[in-house]
Amino acid sequence: MNEKNDKPEKLVFLAMPAGEGRPNVGAAQAFYQLASQRDVPLIQFARNGSALGQNFNVLWSSALGNPKVTHFAMLHSDLIPSAWWLDTLMDEMERTGADVISAVNAIKDTKGLSSTSVGYPDDEWDYRRITTTELQSLPVTFGIEDVPDSIRAGGRDVLLVNTGCWLCDLRRPWWRDTDDSGCLKFHFTQDDRITYDEQQGKYVVEFAPEDWLFSRMCHAAGAKVLATTAVRTSHVGTRGFTVDHAWGQLKTDSEADNFHRMKPLAKQEILA
Repeated sequence: MNEKNDKPEKLVFLAMPAGEGRPNVGAAQAFYQLASQRDVPLIQFARNGSALGQNFNVLWSSALGNPKVTHFAMLHSDLIPSAWWLDTLMDEMERTGADVISAVNAIKDTKGLSSTSVGYPDDEWDYRRITTTELQSLPVTFGIEDVPDSIRAGGRDVLLVNTGCWLCDLRRPWWRDTDDSGCLKFHFTQDDRITYDEQQGKYVVEFAPEDWLFSRMCHAAGAKVLATTAVRTSHVGTRGFTVDHAWGQLKTDSEADNFHRMKPLAKQEILA
């Protein structure tokens, strides 16, 4: 305890956003019973809601609105992390000086892709996901500088982490920065667009998810963002999808590379 103000040194706001259904039993256990075995006090707040951005923002603003909260952590209701996952994230955060740290987890299909990605700093629609095969050659905890150029393609200098299991230090000043209209710069939102490719004669649908857009906000603020496999995760779908070994149809994200090449706007940029 801090004798000067009699407040705990840390207070973690632990959030679980969930859809209208119940959370996975393993995820609920990890949230309520197996997050931490230390004396760090927790505020646990689970919230159901079908509007993803709103659900996240209610949890996020609740943490920011409590001046005693020092850290914000989130666990998705379909993700099962290894026991004492919050302790592991906190240890890695303190060891590395990270502002944000996210546990890598697999996308729920057979391709062997993770939802940790890299992207160009000036294009919110750009991404290249890191595969489970590529993860095996990366450090357990890594930043953008640890990702080889073969993945970054000579300019993808933003690490795009996921929100399935993550931790951030709310004592950093930028979390409460506002724009000219008084709105918080840091918030959760998604973006979509549709372009038409005349050569292919079809529409191209693009999606920028909330976690990658939030990662870009962190990059713009100069935050140190890291990803880690120190927390083992199982993303529950038709089975538990993990990242603890190399598996899947794709060794590299050729799918993303092919998709970006066929986009109309990408072609325009190349021609320019």
